[in-house]
Amino acid sequence: MKWVDGWPVIGVDKEGKGCGEPVLTYKKPNVGKTYPIATPAESDEFTSPALGLQWQWHANPADWWAFNDVKNGMLHLYTVPVAPGYKNLYDAPNLLLQKFPAPEFTATTKLQFRPNTRITGERVGLVVMGLDYASIYLESTEEGVVLYQNTCKAADKGSAEEAAAHTVKLDVNAPVYLRVEVKKGGICSFGFSTDNETYTPIGASFTAKEGKWIGAKVGFFATRPSANNDGGCAKIDWFRVE
Repeated sequence: MKWVDGWPVIGVDKEGKGCGEPVLTYKKPNVGKTYPIATPAESDEFTSPALGLQWQWHANPADWWAFNDVKNGMLHLYTVPVAPGYKNLYDAPNLLLQKFPAPEFTATTKLQFRPNTRITGERVGLVVMGLDYASIYLESTEEGVVLYQNTCKAADKGSAEEAAAHTVKLDVNAPVYLRVEVKKGGICSFGFSTDNETYTPIGASFTAKEGKWIGAKVGFFATRPSANNDGGCAKIDWFRVE
């Protein structure tokens, strides 16, 4: 962007008509000194009173959806009842997401699930969100907390989630590490660990897809089927992007 006769011209005015066109690359401006390479915020240790600017809710948020536990350096993400007519996560307003930070990256989170033991069907997990989406999540069931991985194609059209794959029963009293690795072309692979050293792949690879007016995003969700009881929460220790 540059100023011409007091007006901003964005892009390159190739035809000299005062109307700029976007370009893929451009020379950096000379700002008089050298600065170290920096990127927008991505990872989060959740040690601040407010969420970082990289995080965006899927819809207008309610105050009680999340709590920054600064003392313990954790984000408490509470399960939110799904609305009548709910079809898939595209309808869930309480997705806490951030835009893909790079064409290739790995996002890992450490969390502990504290479900309401009086109900079943609560879910918390990591999701790659767009018109299609895929997630790796923990769900409270009658048999205990189970880890699933599933996908949903054409989520914006109201499609149902595809059958969950590779279910794993977990210790509800122990933390779990969830990971998504994104390769060139938006190819996503999910995995989990109980020690943050050895990761077990889970489910099939998934190709990320853009959203409406936005690119693909990655982040968290926490839902429950019932509005009649208090819900549980995910205690998220950290979210790290490499």
